[in-house]
Amino acid sequence: MKFTGPFTSCIVLALLILFAAVHTVLGTEDANGSDNVAVVNGNPISNAEFEMEMSQTRQQLANSGRDIPEDRMDEFKNRVLDNMINQELLYQETQRRKVSVDDADVRISLQRLKEGFGGQEAYEQALEKTGMTESGLTNRIARGLAIKSLVDAEIEKEAAVTDADVKQYFDAHPDEFVQPEQVKASHILVKVTPDATEEDRNAARKKLADLKKRLQAGEAFEALATEHSDCPSKNAGGDLGYFGRGKMVKPFEDAAFGLKPGETSDIVETSFGYHLIKVTDKKEGGKLSFDAVRDQLYKFLKQQKKIEKLAALIDSLRSSATIER
Repeated sequence: MKFTGPFTSCIVLALLILFAAVHTVLGTEDANGSDNVAVVNGNPISNAEFEMEMSQTRQQLANSGRDIPEDRMDEFKNRVLDNMINQELLYQETQRRKVSVDDADVRISLQRLKEGFGGQEAYEQALEKTGMTESGLTNRIARGLAIKSLVDAEIEKEAAVTDADVKQYFDAHPDEFVQPEQVKASHILVKVTPDATEEDRNAARKKLADLKKRLQAGEAFEALATEHSDCPSKNAGGDLGYFGRGKMVKPFEDAAFGLKPGETSDIVETSFGYHLIKVTDKKEGGKLSFDAVRDQLYKFLKQQKKIEKLAALIDSLRSSATIER
């Protein structure tokens, strides 16, 4: 299924709600002082907070293969600042409504955050790098959970989706429910750089030729991939999961789609090096049935309604707020 545009909005919703709970671990504790980028109902947003948020948002985009062109940088800055203003308005509304947060939920969120950094040591290094204390971080987590509680209480009851809504969307958007042909494959990669010598290339091809003989002798593809592949997929026995056409480099794609389930390719050369490819499953293309997508579509429409209600709540808060940029 496609859903590309709406699902992007779902990511925005998650950032809005969880900004203070997770993302601001890389923020700054001191929002006071005269160097502010905005003041929201008397509460400042410091330039230091803004610059850190800019940096982290750009890093997130870069990690997903995107970046902000210089000619759109002003627009990007405005969007980041708007997001921070929205967060401040939502938090102020939690204070007005006296939304409470369970200490146990804060502790659980803090523990998950530590695990997300990969352990206590990495977590402490992150705190030290940003100059934040665990007390300051705990306060930010509590703030984020308060906002989430407000949003859930305000929006959940108004974001109802019926079976008729789901069926209507399915019938009205047939092009979004076309499943392209897919193949599930594993591979063993021997990496070769573009400037490799012919001697290096011959050695790589020989290594794969030897591995192909071992496969033909009965050794498991997954075991050989784990031991010999230069791709991170070796941690999963070389498994790349399902992919459609256009997702892999052309020589790899042509070889994979040309195999039947259970077959292993000859040596395939790409810009990454040399591969042995094993296809483990194939899915024919075609339109997905309503039953196949019903549950996912229900969740998608539910999330869309939440986004709409959240936008309406923020608009309402903005209309009565005093905001200085």
